[in-house]
Amino acid sequence: MITQHEPPMPTQRNAEHSCIKGDGTLIAHAASLLIRGEIIMIENGPVFALAGDANNPQMQAMVGLIKKDRSPTQPLGWITPFNNALQAFDLSDVKDRALKNFLVDPDAMTTTLGALAFIRAKANQRYKKQHGVPDALIPPQIDVTEPTMVQLFSPTTNDRCSRLVRYATAHGVRVSMTSANYHNRKEIVDFNEAQEFAKQEGNMFFLPQYDASSKPARPMGSYPVFKVLPDKLKLIRFGFLEPTLWNSILKDLPLDLSPGLTKQEPNYPANVLRAQDLPEEDRTKTGREMHDAIIQTIMRTKSATVQY
Repeated sequence: MITQHEPPMPTQRNAEHSCIKGDGTLIAHAASLLIRGEIIMIENGPVFALAGDANNPQMQAMVGLIKKDRSPTQPLGWITPFNNALQAFDLSDVKDRALKNFLVDPDAMTTTLGALAFIRAKANQRYKKQHGVPDALIPPQIDVTEPTMVQLFSPTTNDRCSRLVRYATAHGVRVSMTSANYHNRKEIVDFNEAQEFAKQEGNMFFLPQYDASSKPARPMGSYPVFKVLPDKLKLIRFGFLEPTLWNSILKDLPLDLSPGLTKQEPNYPANVLRAQDLPEEDRTKTGREMHDAIIQTIMRTKSATVQY
């Protein structure tokens, strides 16, 4: 009998999964692979990602082998609804009241950041210990002058990804993701390139976001990343969204949208979603309404740069 996190036995997997019928069956099969400790490939909104169970002590090493030269101790993004893990944030240093109130409100975070951005904050080491959070998601505290960080992403509104996460989480999986690409190469955003990547990596199971016959194109590239500072949210990766859109989405919060700490330009600048890409009636919306308008625009955008 195979137990969770034993080395996975060989399976006949097909990158195009033509033998698996039905959306529910597809998601259940993908979840079963996560449960048994395998890495799968998933189309997560504007970018393709590698997903696995962070509870598996071999996951970081497995990801390193796939990505070719990834640090085996580099933390992974935790993919879960915000209400499952916000207590993993240590907000003791956050002084701005509006920001602190936002960071403890899963509904407010879901309706503004959900499926649009990662958020990174100082990790709560007590929470890590109490809940058995693996080092892949919250590294151990080694130097008290350098707090460890945890990075969360809520898949809400991304139907297949959200359903996969809910299903797998219910079976004890802590879903984690990293971009699907080889070390020092751009993240994969093209569907055909993603299929080829999965094929080259031993026919890795590939869960697309849409059926091939009804696949809308969308702005492409990595997600924006915010870092929690004592007095503001700092945008440290621009990602696929024009940064100024955040002034509308997070209108009541202190923001720093100056050039990112890790990169100043997105990898795919031609595909960045800008205010002018929204329907005219949506451009003055704010908060949740702007968040929803952006999600809807992503879903219906037709991009001539990608052929499926």
